[in-house]
Amino acid sequence: MFFASRRRQDSDPHLDWKVRLFFIGAFLAAVGIAAERAWLVVAAIVVLFIGVGLRFLPGPGEDTDEP
Repeated sequence: MFFASRRRQDSDPHLDWKVRLFFIGAFLAAVGIAAERAWLVVAAIVVLFIGVGLRFLPGPGEDTDEP
């Protein structure tokens, strides 16, 4: 069974940017849907994927090479 744990040892260094990109992507998607512009919806999807991609970036001071 899967249990999501909200307890983390350190804070997420990219959390502010993830939240900003989520709101920008949501806004672009809403405007694109209302205006019926497919390119704007695609741009929103790209922005959201960039936000998801921030999850995989190492934070400052993290060592990417494991011994």
